[in-house]
Amino acid sequence: MTNYKFRARSKDELLRQEAEEDRDRAREEAVRRNGPDSAVHENLRNLRLRLKLNKQEMAELMEVTPRTYYGYERGQRTISSDVLVRLAVLTGVDMNEILLGRPARARPETIESAISDFCTVLRFLDAEYPDMDMNTRTKVARLVVTYDWDGALRIHPQVIRDAVKMVTRYRFHPEDLPAPPFWEDYGEDQDQYERDMATWQRMVDEDLGGAQGRDAAGAD
Repeated sequence: MTNYKFRARSKDELLRQEAEEDRDRAREEAVRRNGPDSAVHENLRNLRLRLKLNKQEMAELMEVTPRTYYGYERGQRTISSDVLVRLAVLTGVDMNEILLGRPARARPETIESAISDFCTVLRFLDAEYPDMDMNTRTKVARLVVTYDWDGALRIHPQVIRDAVKMVTRYRFHPEDLPAPPFWEDYGEDQDQYERDMATWQRMVDEDLGGAQGRDAAGAD
C-alpha cells in the first residue's frame, strides 16, 4: 500500500476553486431562470386553448394551412419568426409566452426604458403615419419594444418602419407589394397559378383594397 499523500492546496487555489464553483452555480441558475419552461409547440397549444379556438381557427389566425398548423402543435414543424410575430400582434400575447411558456421577467429599469421607447415610437408614428389608427399604432409600438431586433436600436426609424410592415404588411408601404403571379411561369400547372393568384388577391384586398390589386394584375 502506498503512502502517497495529496499535496495540500494553497489558500489561493481554494479561493479560485470556490470562485469557479460559484460561477458554475450562477450559470446553472441563469440557464434555469432564462430557459424555456415548456416547448414551443406545447405553449402554442396552451395559447389556442386559452383563446378557445379549434385547430382550424388557429390555422386561419396564423394564416397557415391546417396541415402546417397541426405540424406546429405536434412539434414536427419549426414556426417561422414572421408567423410568431403575427400571432403575437393579433392576440396581444407576450412573445415570451409563446417561446418560453411565461412572460418576460423585466427589471424596473428595463420597464422604465420600454415605457420611454413606447412613447417615442407613438410620437414617430403620429408624425410619419398620420392616417394610422391608434389601435394599430399601439400594436406597432408594442412589437417594437418587445421584439428581438438583433442588437439594432429599437427606436431607430428603420426598425419602426419594419415593425409597421410586420403589423400591417403593405397597407402603409404599398411599394413593397410583391408582383402578382404570372401565368406563363406556371406552364401547364394553371390550377396552382389560380390558387397563388387567389392568395395574392386576398392579401391585396385585405391590405390595400381590391381595386389597386386588380389594376396591378391587369398591368401585367
